[in-house]
Formats: sequence, structure tokens, C-alpha cells
Amino acid sequence: MQRNFHITQGVELNGDFGRLDIHNAYDFTGYGFVADGQVLRLHFRGNEWKCEGQPALVQIEFHRVSVLEINMTSRDLVELTIDEIGFKESSDRDYDWLSPKDEGDTHIVFRCVCDSTIRVFAETATVSVFDGRDAH
Repeated sequence: MQRNFHITQGVELNGDFGRLDIHNAYDFTGYGFVADGQVLRLHFRGNEWKCEGQPALVQIEFHRVSVLEINMTSRDLVELTIDEIGFKESSDRDYDWLSPKDEGDTHIVFRCVCDSTIRVFAETATVSVFDGRDAH
């Protein structure tokens, strides 16, 4: 998967846009999927822990999605804080640990504090940031 970011400390997205702490400074607000383009978008909004000068909104867009697994229940929607971001081999379903290393064909996994997960494999993944006036 080609990405414009790398993951550090299991919760930070790092790239030309800076360093974004998706666990502490941003709340996961939802996702959208466009089937005909095989595009998945994950949306995050800055919270009270976001540092001044950091973007208000963050979007991760996956193109040509070939694997998408979303495991959550309606009660999980109350607490969608990202606990960890990492990688898993395609056959590995043990979400108690995530690898910090992308081995090329591994899936990216977002694990929430309520143990819900979003698992994705796509051709590309791109982080975009917005100042709050931009629509995403």
C-alpha cells in the first residue's frame, strides 16, 4: 500500500502535513465508502487536546480498496476513540497486538478503545488536512 504517511507510537500519523496524534487530539467522526470508485474515507475532528496550529479536520482516503472489514456494534458508536493503528498479515485476526511495520501487503488496522476495528487494504492511502472551513 502506497501511503503519504507513516505511523509512529501506534497512534500518530506523520507526513508532510506534520504529526497528528489520532488517539489523543482527534476524535473519529465516521467513514464513507464510494463503491464504484472503491474509495474509503475515514474522518477525524480535532478535540480539546489538539495543539494550536494543527488542522481542525483530518481525512484518510483509501483508493482501490480490496479489503474492508468494520467490526463494531451500535453501542460502540458512543466511544470511537482510536486506541492504536498498526498492521496485520492478511490471515492474522489477533487484534490484541498490531505490528508497527508495514510489510508491503499487510492490512492497516484501526483499533478503537472499545475493541472495535476497521481493517483496510488498498492500493493507496492518503492523509489530507483541513482548517475547518473546508468540506470533506
